[in-house]
Amino acid sequence: MFIRTLECEAKPGKREELTDRVTRDVLPILRNQRGFANMIALSDDIHPKHLVYLTFWKSKEEAQQYHRE
Repeated sequence: MFIRTLECEAKPGKREELTDRVTRDVLPILRNQRGFANMIALSDDIHPKHLVYLTFWKSKEEAQQYHRE
């Protein structure tokens, strides 16, 4: 199992919108990639603009192939 992380800052008041968009637009693309296992979105109530997305891959090579393409 290999995990990739993506950290980003949402504009004020746009955290839910960004999370919904990632779930609606990005997750279906990831699900079609060889080796993709799952994605988790994390947010922090103390720093509401800060978001972290974890994507889980079956192997490092498959995650790197997705990143290259």
